[in-house]
Amino acid sequence: MDASGHRIAFNDDAPGLGVDARVDVIFPKAGNYYVVVHDSKYSDQQRKFYRLKVGSFAYAEGIFPLGGQRGKSVDVTFLGGNLKEPVKVHVDASASPEKHSIPVNLPGPSPLGSLPFQFQVSDYPEVLAPDNGAVAELQPSTVVNGRIGKAGQIDRFKLMVAPGQQWLFDLQAASLGTSQLYGGLTVYDSQGKKLPAEDVSQGSDPRLAFKVPDKVQEVTLAVEDLRALGGPAFGYRLLAEQTHGDFSLKLLTPYVNVPANGTSQIEVQAERDAYDGPIQLSIPSLPDDLAVEGGNIPAVAVDYAGKTRRESHGYLTITAKPGAKPHAIQLSVWGQGGAPDHPLRRRAEGMGLMFAVNEDPILNLTGDFVPQRPVTAEWLGMELPAAVGKPAPAILQTPARNIRLVAGMSVPIEWKVLKQGPGIEPLKVDATLQYGEIRGLELGGAGEGTSKDAVGKDAGSIVLRSQPDSPLVKFDMLLIATIKNNGREETITAPALTIELVRGYSIALASERLELKGGGKVELAGTVQREPSFTAAVKIKVPDPPEKVACAPVEVPDGKSDFHIVCDAAPDAQAGLFEVHLVSSAVIPGRKDNREYSFPPLAAHLVVTGEKSSATVAGKR
Repeated sequence: MDASGHRIAFNDDAPGLGVDARVDVIFPKAGNYYVVVHDSKYSDQQRKFYRLKVGSFAYAEGIFPLGGQRGKSVDVTFLGGNLKEPVKVHVDASASPEKHSIPVNLPGPSPLGSLPFQFQVSDYPEVLAPDNGAVAELQPSTVVNGRIGKAGQIDRFKLMVAPGQQWLFDLQAASLGTSQLYGGLTVYDSQGKKLPAEDVSQGSDPRLAFKVPDKVQEVTLAVEDLRALGGPAFGYRLLAEQTHGDFSLKLLTPYVNVPANGTSQIEVQAERDAYDGPIQLSIPSLPDDLAVEGGNIPAVAVDYAGKTRRESHGYLTITAKPGAKPHAIQLSVWGQGGAPDHPLRRRAEGMGLMFAVNEDPILNLTGDFVPQRPVTAEWLGMELPAAVGKPAPAILQTPARNIRLVAGMSVPIEWKVLKQGPGIEPLKVDATLQYGEIRGLELGGAGEGTSKDAVGKDAGSIVLRSQPDSPLVKFDMLLIATIKNNGREETITAPALTIELVRGYSIALASERLELKGGGKVELAGTVQREPSFTAAVKIKVPDPPEKVACAPVEVPDGKSDFHIVCDAAPDAQAGLFEVHLVSSAVIPGRKDNREYSFPPLAAHLVVTGEKSSATVAGKR
């Protein structure tokens, strides 16, 4: 502003600076001028610091290309801003394997007035897209660096595919902070018909999961700006990969302070690309004075709406063993998943820096609250800084670390707060539970061990309930206590509890193939193996015996495991090989509905022989 308070320049989000601002001012005359700095929405934030640079220095608003192959040398052009002409810089893209970007800046004496751009680094071959508007051949697992150079431009790439293949098409632009492109990515067949693809990015740039339809041998990918804009700084990176399922991991915990003899938690988010199986988290090379628990991200199951989630969460806890001395360490978190013949091992990406943004509540179209995303800085390159500090004022203990919960039943989880000094007052105990990720789980109601019942107590229990259709998965749950330490509220965490949802029982046959002669009988012998908490009788029957064969149902009471189902064949029973099924049911203990629930059937094979020899028996199912 000038001396009269008239605004002569304003900026909120500057190109190349993300959510930061820059104004370029030519002062009309000598005199006093004022720089006014305020929060973009005049809101009250927890972190209110900033840095203000004032001076005459060169700056760019974009770069091209946006990235290069690790270990290669790349010519990078700085564009826009107050540069009289583009400036080309020779960049060495060498970087350690865990880094996905390196800083690049305009040449000049230090200190530079402008902030560096983050130049992306990949382990794939990298090429430049043609700038003549021609349709280019897209090679799989190769990064194409292109740009929408003018308004309304659409870049097209042809890719050879085969029916049934799974592909991921990844377009990066706005999310990198180095491009002004708000990219759109569309898949067409060779006749120009738009093909369905699911955007799994959950971010500002599209990432399409695509299954090749029948009879499709070639597709075209079209890249454009959603606002039909374009220019030198509208760069993008395009990658097409055939996939059998994959996932990536992101640390939602920026750092860990572990109290001596206490526990701290780490939250990890898995973003899935056509891989729905379990993921096991681990921290390799953990010092001997630290112990890790948890790390089970469950397999994704269909929810009540018939959908699967692309995101899932997992927890690790780190506990400092007795005698651990204060020290700092850099940790890394890895996740293991995939099939035995196609294992997947991925490193969790750290956020480098995180601070929350306070903002007025935002509601989505269904009226649900949409939380404001925190500001992060992955480019800082930090993974998981950790330190062992002073002892915690109290310790939260649970006697059991591994719990098997029968689907449809409940389990009490006991806890105890051990005070480590005077002035400690327990307030409440809560549990982390991703309700949307594991169908049918809930914490017990009033009077059943909720945090309301735990107010002011040193010990208690929380009841975890499941439903008969809860998926059979393994996951981790954390108990977190809020205490007052000499009048100041603090939280303490118990080591992670690993909970495995299981069936109440299983049945097994002594033999899955039995011979039954016409006019004779045979016994289907087996056992019922129950979980210790499952004390109900189990009913077993064969609902689909061959024609003129009858199998009597049995009931196996609690305390018994062996069963014998007798099957009788009429003299004129048809000969053949038949598949039959043992269907079992039981009333789940502790449920108020008192109804019988059926469990998955077990297959067996009956060979029915007639008067003729077995060599003439006709096979039949």
